[in-house]
Amino acid sequence: LDDALNTLTHMPSMNSRTVLALLALYREVTMRQAHADCTRHVTGKMQGLLEEYVHSTSVFPGWAREIGSRLLNNSLTRKPNLPIVVTPRQSLQTRAAAGVALHILLVIESAADDPLMKPFVYMLKQPAELARSFIPTMAEDNFAAVRGAARGDVGTKWHTCPKGHPYFIDDCGGAVNYGKCFCGAQIGGVDYVLTNENAEGAREHDATETGHILGPAAMRSNSVAPERNLPSACCALIRLIVHAAFMWASSGKDQVQANAVAKIVKPAVSVDQLPQFFWDHFEKDVRGFAKAIGLTPDDASVVLHSFLDRLVSCEQRRGAGVGDGTLTSKQERQAWEDNFFQQRINPVLQEMRRSARMWLGLVLTDERVGNN
Repeated sequence: LDDALNTLTHMPSMNSRTVLALLALYREVTMRQAHADCTRHVTGKMQGLLEEYVHSTSVFPGWAREIGSRLLNNSLTRKPNLPIVVTPRQSLQTRAAAGVALHILLVIESAADDPLMKPFVYMLKQPAELARSFIPTMAEDNFAAVRGAARGDVGTKWHTCPKGHPYFIDDCGGAVNYGKCFCGAQIGGVDYVLTNENAEGAREHDATETGHILGPAAMRSNSVAPERNLPSACCALIRLIVHAAFMWASSGKDQVQANAVAKIVKPAVSVDQLPQFFWDHFEKDVRGFAKAIGLTPDDASVVLHSFLDRLVSCEQRRGAGVGDGTLTSKQERQAWEDNFFQQRINPVLQEMRRSARMWLGLVLTDERVGNN
């Protein structure tokens, strides 16, 4: 093991070596639990030797030793039914997604000194600090901008549908026919009279909500829409890191931390259901990312691993964060999204996309026992 780890001396930082060593442990030891034949699993004696090594080698700092022990015991979470626990019944796509989720955990754990990664660190380790935060990639209320753009149209009047959604009628502003709001409610009217339960006028306040506001993953589209200045692929990429961080935070042994995550989610989700709630979102994000960049989920997983590897490298750790990283205003959120896009995503995404096929080929031709 020492000889193998010494071959990683070309890595740009100790964090890079630590993350790769833990991923290798997952691939060669934890993934053996995918075999139904128990003789393919690591023996108790070997597991004990590996445990001793994990706690003695200088490659693993304190946080890595704890995770290394959990990897050896296939106990990354207190939720045994969560797909990140390796079992023989899992699909290959689920295992690939679980590997990406683990990589995200390791990257965030190693990123405590990176100001631009601070929001992710809070999500994973201090979610209580995000009680009033505007979570990256969540939608916001753009009504003020729309209303301002329509203000110059003479005769335009604003109205509100029965469910509180604003709409406007141009020309003279009077209702002369019926329509349908995006929520399905009837809007408009005839003879300049609004239909029942519609009201004249519209709200003036900004209705943007803090916290996680996407609802259940099943209610989301299979495609990821752009948000603010983030293209679809970048939005999906950031969002899957968000969901993985919250999944890890809510699936650990710290009940206080899980309760803090629950306070961020709107509409409310029970604490026991949070890990699966975020896993479902994470899986949808991986598929949405693949669709956005025109790759298969397998190719996309390889691209994600390469991107995460770059987040750990010293060369990528430049530039300042935004405030203290808690993103307590819409402006701070957008500034952070713009910085993360420009400093972390944009410089590497195109290069990684071109290289994805080569990397996947290397994985598929790896004939070691851990490649199943």
